[in-house]
Amino acid sequence: MDTALFIAPKTDRTSLLSAEDRGGVCVDPKRGRARLVVADGAGTSHRSGLLAELIVASFFAEPIDAPPPVSAGDNASYYRWHRRISEQWTELAQVETGTEWYQQQNLGRGSAAAFAAAIVEADRCWCLAVGDCCLFQVRPGANHACVASFPMSSWAAFNTTPELFQTDLDRPVIWPRWTHLDLEPGDVIVGASDGIAEWVLAAAVQNPEVWRLLVEMSAADFQDVVAKEREAGTMVDDDTIVVRLVTGTGR
Repeated sequence: MDTALFIAPKTDRTSLLSAEDRGGVCVDPKRGRARLVVADGAGTSHRSGLLAELIVASFFAEPIDAPPPVSAGDNASYYRWHRRISEQWTELAQVETGTEWYQQQNLGRGSAAAFAAAIVEADRCWCLAVGDCCLFQVRPGANHACVASFPMSSWAAFNTTPELFQTDLDRPVIWPRWTHLDLEPGDVIVGASDGIAEWVLAAAVQNPEVWRLLVEMSAADFQDVVAKEREAGTMVDDDTIVVRLVTGTGR
């Protein structure tokens, strides 16, 4: 299983470390298993990059049960996972937050992030998401095709108020959406934050070759596309991440 990760902070960031997006892939090739996740901290919430980092790390360290239960509200493993991350964020954010009243007020409001994750086992893939990060299943061939897009299937579905993972435990838990994918050897799973996911879905309407770009692009290609599309105004100038996993043995 081949993997890749590309990230581009928005243009006013002073360094890559200040970006609020995180992602990664964890692969067990002997068992044909892998986990992929992207998380996008909400820019208007406190220490959202830390929350995104905790979501990614916890998805690898403390697996969520899959497949999901019949009722999302009965998903005890997700509830425990959500609570642990929220408690970890609160503990770490307290250490890093100043004592001024407005800083403490921001801490009390908690943080928020979107995420999308995939659990791959041989020819099966369970996907879950909260918010507007996306997963694409792309099938390479003479004409690369998008087999599935989750949870958004159209650029028009994006908005400025998506449901988000919230660390405030006094708020109701936002349960993830789930879906199941059937994989063929060589299928590519791509995780993307909302800005580039929206651009991909919009571009694909007129130019399906964008799916080939997602599968084949290098780090340099990624940076070039992001820079050009931001300048053209066709991609939101926001922290941007893409994580890619080639499943099976390839074609």
